[in-house]
Amino acid sequence: MRAKNDAESAAIGGYIIQRSMCWSEDHEANLRQVEIEANRQIRGELAEVFGALSIAPKRYRDNTFIGLCLRSKSLPSFGGAEFRLDIGSGVPGMPATALVSDIRSTVQRFRDNREQISGFAKEAQAIADKIMGSISDVHPAPRLIAISVFPRVSLKKFEMGITLEVLGDGLGLGPETIRAHVSNGAKLRRGLADMLATHARRADLLAQHRANHTRGLIDQTAQNLLAVSGMKLTYALDQLERAGKLQFLLNGGRTTGRLEWKEDILTGEVFERNNEVDLRQGTFTFWQQMPQTILAALVGRPLSVMIAKPYFPLDAIIMDFSAFGTDGTRLDLEIPTTPLPDHCTHV
Repeated sequence: MRAKNDAESAAIGGYIIQRSMCWSEDHEANLRQVEIEANRQIRGELAEVFGALSIAPKRYRDNTFIGLCLRSKSLPSFGGAEFRLDIGSGVPGMPATALVSDIRSTVQRFRDNREQISGFAKEAQAIADKIMGSISDVHPAPRLIAISVFPRVSLKKFEMGITLEVLGDGLGLGPETIRAHVSNGAKLRRGLADMLATHARRADLLAQHRANHTRGLIDQTAQNLLAVSGMKLTYALDQLERAGKLQFLLNGGRTTGRLEWKEDILTGEVFERNNEVDLRQGTFTFWQQMPQTILAALVGRPLSVMIAKPYFPLDAIIMDFSAFGTDGTRLDLEIPTTPLPDHCTHV
């Protein structure tokens, strides 16, 4: 636990990071062991066809063991496809041999369906070429990383996949994969079009922030969570680039704070276990019913009229109210944001 020194937040401050169950301090070493074992399993003639297998790229490195996936090099004799295999999720300490025990038979099945797989790959390539050509003027341009064919371990079926480098929440470039059953090229086409439309929208946001020398925006909840916990903004941003979401405990574990990028806004969420108070996605929920006249009088006023704890966005304006279940109340909020300077981290 890391504690702040100022008296005002001494009872709240300090934080304990809550990691994914698949995270470990030996993360990179664990991934390397999976690669070594997978290549040991296919040594010989299969290795001559597929080359060295590696871990498929993911946007968030610390989440790689959640839905772990192996890939081959691009295979010209298979229509340029990569072999990719989902091998489930790992946890710290799980032997690599357990994760890749079936890989040799799956690689052999892939090899034995060379002609069929080549056709899948060419179809996926044609879909990617057509859709990507429609947004050729977007900067930064999306980049095609791979055309892939995924064998299903338990069924003698395959899926097509297209992996692009595109802008994500936080406006950083990273890999995203669209997948569909080989008989459903329309689904692959729709998914890819949606991905590229999202990329184009975020490219506009990125251009605006670069023009204003900003990294993005930060809402008041996130600002206050950082302040009361003593967490450095640069540290939080680095963790978000590795894991996508950052969850931590405050107030001796009685309060959960969470930071996450949503489009270009670094947002905060808070949950108090004892009081059953929850602030997320622009709503403030508490397990208490109040008279309609009182709730109506709150509309247009700041959240500070309801609560005074320093990690809540006290300047947020109450926009509306509604019942939550049978015993609770939900307030819709307009939460203030401020710009993040671009020197906080790279854009």
